[in-house]
Amino acid sequence: MLRRLGGYVSDECDAPRGNPDYDHQFPIFGLDAAGKSTLLYRLFYSQHILTFPDHSFRRETVSVPNYYYHHQEEGRKGEGRDYRKELRFRLWDIAGQVGIIPLWHVYVEEIQAKAVIFVVDSTDWQRLLYTKDALWQLFGHYDDTEAGRELVLLVFANKQDQGGAMTVNEVMCGLDLEGLAARALGGQGGRRWHIRGTDATTGEGLVEGLLWLDVQLRGRRPQP
Repeated sequence: MLRRLGGYVSDECDAPRGNPDYDHQFPIFGLDAAGKSTLLYRLFYSQHILTFPDHSFRRETVSVPNYYYHHQEEGRKGEGRDYRKELRFRLWDIAGQVGIIPLWHVYVEEIQAKAVIFVVDSTDWQRLLYTKDALWQLFGHYDDTEAGRELVLLVFANKQDQGGAMTVNEVMCGLDLEGLAARALGGQGGRRWHIRGTDATTGEGLVEGLLWLDVQLRGRRPQP
């Protein structure tokens, strides 16, 4: 067992071996109160559950409709990965307090994640610069190698339903996502990223974001 973030991470946290019961696993990062746990529970329980910030982590495996299954010709459904009705994602909700942020990269490395989900509280104008610093600090661990450049970023601009929330474009500019992508591999750029507005209490935008990650990691694009 490995000691991580003041607790224990068991062998279950290791990179998948054999035939895991999920298609992908990703860590979910973001500052405290960004909506990470609300997002996770919405996907897992299909309902809004009240949560409170803490210093722990949570892990759930969630299922979402498989885009490719629902866009196959009727006579071809039934076999192989693209013909399953659902995809399964193992998601790790990682705490976002000040003392834990410098250790976020540990989770990326422990589970050998190929993508990161980053949740932003779109109503938190005052901490937008701090949010950017936390994101850039995390990806600073993965800017210098080709393998690091392949780490995909999905940003959820959360709480879009609330009055006074920043628009998706304002969050994108505040985080300077284009600059973050361009910094990869000594300025050669090429990091894949996407930002989507979400409301974790209703689930709006969540499934679409996960399906975008699935497409990126499988090197395919949905057909019209």
